[in-house]
Amino acid sequence: LIFSDYEEAAQRAIERGDYFSKSAPGGATNMWETFHRAISLYAGARQTKTNKFKKAAVKLHKRIVGWEKAGNPNVKHFVLVLEAESAALNNKVEMAKVKYQEAIA
Repeated sequence: LIFSDYEEAAQRAIERGDYFSKSAPGGATNMWETFHRAISLYAGARQTKTNKFKKAAVKLHKRIVGWEKAGNPNVKHFVLVLEAESAALNNKVEMAKVKYQEAIA
């Protein structure tokens, strides 16, 4: 994230979109880049209460969940962190705590 400027990071995540993954299809770092965009968008949504950031975050979250369902074992912790971020955004504090704990376990 850009020095805790979550709104700027979220805005850049929307502007850049899937440019990275389209320019390097099949790259191992695409998972990380998608995860970081989703985190930036959730953080931006929490900071600004902007629905466009939340909508974009949910879209990327679903994509990563799809990777997990397709059998990718490398995104398990990404999914848990994003579930925690989603819960925190929706004021489900206890659920967020549980998901964060599961992610670091």
